[in-house]
Amino acid sequence: MRFLQELGSKHPRLMITGKPLRDQGLVVDELFSLGWKDEVLWELLTRPLPEPLRKSVSAIIAKRLRDALESPLPGPRRTPESETTPTPRRHTAGAHAVIRRRYECEGQDGMCGLPVDVQGDLCTTCSRVPEPAW
Repeated sequence: MRFLQELGSKHPRLMITGKPLRDQGLVVDELFSLGWKDEVLWELLTRPLPEPLRKSVSAIIAKRLRDALESPLPGPRRTPESETTPTPRRHTAGAHAVIRRRYECEGQDGMCGLPVDVQGDLCTTCSRVPEPAW
């Protein structure tokens, strides 16, 4: 309940009192017992209110807390300081198998299909020049 009272004192537009404060205070206590951090809840509840405001502030806070209760516990946030700059991978001989691209022989009007190293190349069988018939 103190969390919501502090929220209302820092953001007067989000102040709730009475029964809604007590009810939503129980939900906040449940979220804290599940492992939610106060910074995450603070950020969740201080999001801008919808414009135009069609429901009460306590109803909007209740919906946000209910959604948080149904969602999985958020993981730690990544900050730019905690991230390392990605560096390109370097090739190390023998570390990984080299995948070679294979092409098919285009001999016999494209029906041969044996593997060759270069596109448009012929396999050893199709590259043999037939002997002249004379």
